Amino acid sequence: MRCNAIAPGWISSDLSDGYLDSATDPGTARERLERLHPVGRLGRAEDVGDLAVFLAGDRSGFLTGEAIVLDGGRSVKLPLPQ
Repeated sequence: MRCNAIAPGWISSDLSDGYLDSATDPGTARERLERLHPVGRLGRAEDVGDLAVFLAGDRSGFLTGEAIVLDGGRSVKLPLPQ
């Protein structure tokens, strides 16, 4: 038996797009947020779906007990506690 978790970061959705659109300058807010991600973009629902399909398939048969952070590298750029 396998058990894994997906921990998504900022994924574009109606909710997150609405949040960005409510900013004083939505375009700048989106650009700044995208720059926080080393891959240069926000996540898409397809990114989460692709990982879920991989985890459900035979090619991940030896992977278990993991929480996979799917955030485009964003967590790498978070400050470390002093």
